[in-house]
Amino acid sequence: MEMDYLQGESSLSVGIRSSSTLAELWDTDHWVLPPARSEKQVQIYSCLSSLQITPYADAMVWSPEASPESVYSTRKTLGSLMYLDLSSTSNSL
Repeated sequence: MEMDYLQGESSLSVGIRSSSTLAELWDTDHWVLPPARSEKQVQIYSCLSSLQITPYADAMVWSPEASPESVYSTRKTLGSLMYLDLSSTSNSL
C-alpha cells in the first residue's frame, strides 16, 4: 500500500526522488537527508531518526516464556496464558 503523505509537494521541493528507498537514504550509521523544507518533512525526519537500518535480514523470534523458541507451539502458548498472574489486574465490571 503506497501512501502519499507529502501529497502536493513535488520531489524537487522535497529533495528526495519519489522512487528512493530507505536503504538509499542510509549511509552506514546515519541518515543522508536534505534539509527539511516543510512541517511534514520535519515529522518524517523525526520518525526516521528513531530507526536504524542494519545489514542483517529481519527475523521473527518466538519467545512465549522469555526464552527464544525455534518453532511456534500452541500448547506452550495456551499453557503460558493459563498460568498468567491475573491477581494484579483490576476487574471493575
